[in-house]
Parts: sequence; C-alpha cells; structure tokens
Amino acid sequence: MQWMFLLACGAQEGAAVGDCTDAIDNDSDGLIDCADDGCTGSPDCTTPEADADTDADTDADTIVGDWLSEGADIAPAFADIDITKVTADFASGGTYDVNIIYNGTPIDAEGTYEVDVSTSPHTIVVYQTAPQAITSQGIWMVENDVLTYEIVQ
Repeated sequence: MQWMFLLACGAQEGAAVGDCTDAIDNDSDGLIDCADDGCTGSPDCTTPEADADTDADTDADTIVGDWLSEGADIAPAFADIDITKVTADFASGGTYDVNIIYNGTPIDAEGTYEVDVSTSPHTIVVYQTAPQAITSQGIWMVENDVLTYEIVQ
C-alpha cells in the first residue's frame, strides 16, 4: 500500500514570539527555551556563524522540532481517510517520531531522516524503521511557524 502524506502543522514550542526566551516549558517536554528542540533555529537561539546551510537566514526554516496538525490544520487528503491528528517530532540528531490518529487508532512511525536545504522547497529522505522498514523521499518547507511536508510512501 502506498500513502502520500501532506501536512501543515503548527509548531508547539517556539511558535509564538518570545517562546524561546520566556523561561517557560511551553510544550511540557521538560526542556526550556533554547534547550528545547522546538527552539532550534529560532533567531533567539542561533548566531549567524552557526548557520549550517547556504541560504541567507540563520536556519529559522529548520525541520527540527515538534509539529502538530489537527482540526482545521489537517490536510484534506488526511481528513478524507479519517486521519484526525498528526504529531511529528524531528530531532536535531536526525531521528523522527510521527504519531497518527487514524480512524481513532494511534499509529506510530519512527526512523531517521536526512534533509537537503540547498533546494527550494527543501528535500527530505526518511528511513522508517517502524512499524515497517520503508525509505521514502519528499519535500518540505517552513514558513513562519508552519511546516508543509509532502512525502510518498
């Protein structure tokens, strides 16, 4: 079976101005401000010399972070097949964990990923290890606090 995933998600930590400097654990994961993956790439937590890609920004468009899509944010293709919630955590070490609520049942997918930010939109290759081993390719971009991600499995 092949799936095409398209999601637009709002960031949980670092989504609002000041999240990365307010000394509060905004997403209740035990990490505060710049120590939280959700603030990775925030202008409050980066310096120009830490910029790892070739574009002019300071990596504010990083995919690293916790992303949530539900309600009006669910892509129409997901809603049509009764997916009601998607949470995705892309860690800075190149691992990911995606949780999907499909027809009321949680499905967890995990693995590793590689991104290429030299293209626009950026590209991603995911090496899923669970619930089954699959390698997939796709595209992604972040505008403000919204991740748009499309991948075919």
